[in-house]
Amino acid sequence: MTKQEQIEQFLKKPFEIGDLVIFNSEYEKLENIQEGKGKNKKWTSIKVKKDFKGQATIKNIKRNKIEIEFEGYISIPSEINSSYSKSIWTTKDKLTYVTNHLGADPFITRDWNSRINFYQSDIEQILYRIGYEKKEKIFKSTNFNKISIPELDWNPTVINELGIEVEYQRPFVWTLEEKQLLIDSIYNNIEIGKIVLRNRTWNWVEKRIKQGLIEHTAFKQIVDGKQRCKTILEFINNEFSDSQGNFWDDLSSNAQRKFFSFRYVTYGELGETATDKDVLNTFMCINHAGKPMSKEHLDFVKSIKL
Repeated sequence: MTKQEQIEQFLKKPFEIGDLVIFNSEYEKLENIQEGKGKNKKWTSIKVKKDFKGQATIKNIKRNKIEIEFEGYISIPSEINSSYSKSIWTTKDKLTYVTNHLGADPFITRDWNSRINFYQSDIEQILYRIGYEKKEKIFKSTNFNKISIPELDWNPTVINELGIEVEYQRPFVWTLEEKQLLIDSIYNNIEIGKIVLRNRTWNWVEKRIKQGLIEHTAFKQIVDGKQRCKTILEFINNEFSDSQGNFWDDLSSNAQRKFFSFRYVTYGELGETATDKDVLNTFMCINHAGKPMSKEHLDFVKSIKL
């Protein structure tokens, strides 16, 4: 059914309690106008026709009368409603349906906790959220029934239709050159992409421990950004130098502070009620947005001498 067909069919139905409607009514308002000049100047009251329009919800229906309640902080002219109430009784001829919800809507509506939320973050906050203790240079873990549970699972799984846990992340595959390019991007204040985590509940962790499923059990799972997070951790732990030949310990204190406060990274979280389907949809949408440039094209761009 087309959008227009949906609207035409919707407009044929009778008004019902709970329907959203537009109230539209003319009214007359007394306004004072100035006539004449100088000593002959005087004020005269005249009636002026005005239009009032507002969105409302149908609260009650009695024969040909309909009670509506206006939404939000709307100022209702006293000529239409002399009381301070947001509700008035009116007739059908002054009401029309709200139809802006009709037609296709591909935007996915989910429970707030399962919907992914993105915001800008700095590197120091990212490290904290993945459970990395910067001063001690270790990852946090929690002692749960005498079992050490890590804060983050680097190789998260989903349950397939056969009930089998399947890892959907690729292993650590970035080359040294790719790692150095990430660090150079940070130095040059260039956005470095998204890092997305999935939060897990204590109940979920406890259930897996009781089932003997210790592997892949953590309070957070990395959905996207695994290579970037690992690269940043390797760099601040002096495991490689960037393209300028500097290891982390070679950087000044000011440079290290600027590195941790770099904010051109988008951080996202999937809530505790997110499903495996939510996770895979998020992973696919992020990684299939646009067509990535081939290595050959990147090599070509690098070969251009300016």
